[in-house]
Order: sequence, then C-alpha cells, then structure tokens
Amino acid sequence: MVNEIIKIAIEKPQDTLLYNVIKDFVFPLLLTIISGIVAWFLFIKQLLIDKEKEKQSIKDDIENKLTYFAMLINNAIENSIGQNEFIKRLTIEIENSGFNFVPLDKYPIYDLRIIAEKLDKETYLLSYLKFYNNENKKNTLQFFKQIINSCGTINETFTDIHKILESKQIFEHELKTNFHNKLSDCGEYLGKSLVKLKSDNNPLFYKLFEISNALENLNNFKEDEIIKAQHNLFLKPTLSLLDKCHSEHMESDENVGNLWVTTSDAINILDNLESETIRLNEILKERHLFINNLIEILKKSSEKLRNDFFNDDRDNN
Repeated sequence: MVNEIIKIAIEKPQDTLLYNVIKDFVFPLLLTIISGIVAWFLFIKQLLIDKEKEKQSIKDDIENKLTYFAMLINNAIENSIGQNEFIKRLTIEIENSGFNFVPLDKYPIYDLRIIAEKLDKETYLLSYLKFYNNENKKNTLQFFKQIINSCGTINETFTDIHKILESKQIFEHELKTNFHNKLSDCGEYLGKSLVKLKSDNNPLFYKLFEISNALENLNNFKEDEIIKAQHNLFLKPTLSLLDKCHSEHMESDENVGNLWVTTSDAINILDNLESETIRLNEILKERHLFINNLIEILKKSSEKLRNDFFNDDRDNN
C-alpha cells in the first residue's frame, strides 16, 4: 500500500488517468461550452443591436415622413392664403373693371397639389398613427382626415376657379367680338339713315346727327373705357331716341328700323356681359369665404403636427 502511494506520488501528473481525462474530455468540453455561451451572448447582443437599429430606422423613417408632411402642409396653408388673397383682390378689381376681363394672379400651390393629388396617403396615415399611437385614435384619424380633405377641397376649388375664369375669358371674347360686329352694323345703318333722313328733311335727322357727333369724343377715352363710352354716348341715347319714335309712331325707313334693332342687340350683349361679370364676382366672393373656412380647418387639424415637426424651436434643439 505504501509502495502504491509512493508510486503515484512520484508519477508525473500528465501520466495520470485523471489528468488525461481532464485534458482530453473535460477541458475541451468546458472550452466548447464557454465558446458556445460567448457566441450565444454575442449573437443575442447583435440581435439586440440590429433590433435597436431597426427600431431607430423605423422611427427615423416615420419622423422624416411626418417632417416632410408637416412642411407640405405648412407651405400649403401659406400658399392657399396667398392665392385666396389674390381672389379677394380680383373681386375688388372686377367691380371697377366695367366690361373688361381681369386675370387672376396665380400663387404657387405646388405643395397643396402634392398633398391633394400625388401623396401616398395610406403610407403617411400609417406613419401618423404610429407616431401618435398614444393619442385618442378616433381624434387622430379625424385630424388626418380633415387635413387630407381640406387640402383636396381647397385644391379642387382653386382648379374650379381657374376653369371658370378661363371660360369667362372665352365667353367675354366671343361677346365682345359679336358686340363690335353689331357696333359696326350700327355705324353703317346710322350713316344710311342720316343720308335718307336729311334728304326727306325728317326732324329725326338732327337728333341722330347730334348723337353721331358725340362719337368723336371716343378718342378722348382710354382703351379700357371705350366700350362703356360707346354704350353711354352712342348706343343708349340712340336706343332711347328710337324707342320714343316707335312709341310715337313716327315714320322711319328700313335703315332706321335696322339701326333700332341692331342698337338693341348691341346693348343686350353688353347687358349679358355685365350680368355675367356680376355673377362671376358673386361666385368668387363665395369661394373666397369657403376657402377661408377650409384654411382655418386645415390650420387647426394640423396644428399639433406642425408644432411637432415644423417648428423653429424644435429644429434648434
């Protein structure tokens, strides 16, 4: 027994069975376990990092979208206010324009058109809901809907106004062309009437001749005042005179009759032009107030979004 103990004691450690077991099995196993634990730890850590990066990327994407959305809305509000001010100014100019067409100054409304016509509304709605997920969902959806609907309706109204003005310009051009043709016919009939009335020594000659002399004063009027002057100095007095002659059954020839009818036609054209201008002005006034109300709705529904994403104080932080 003593000899066995002495033998074990004097043996080298690497020659023992325990040592070989530890060296060949236990130690490699421990290394494998430790390596596995480290690898698993690193894997989990990388997953967490990737997940955090993904979350941050999603958050950045949402914030970028909403920043762009807020910028579009802010610009759309400013542009809509500017265009609506032009409409208000146009109504004032129309009231002083008489028979002349007044064009509408155009304010750039690209941002409004982007929201109304080109924006992927579903994508921005999802970003909007994700960012404001702690808010009242019903109110959040209502605000987003009001933003989109207001922009769409404002854009449609501006587009409609431009179409109305284009139609008015075409209509006015056609009426003025017809008016000048009638006016030319009136001049021709007037000349023939004066010749015949003078040869017949008809008292009507002197009254019509007096009216024709007033036409010489048209040279003193500016171009945009000519139509009104033709109406006041020639057409209206001529029609009043011939209406009176007709009511008194005074004798007249075919040229005087043609002058009477053509003068009435020319005045009716101007009356139509004036009534159409008045109608247009009423439409523009109504649309101006309508757009003003929509702008206020758009301001209120987008106030929180613009404060969160389009605010100078936020940008400076």
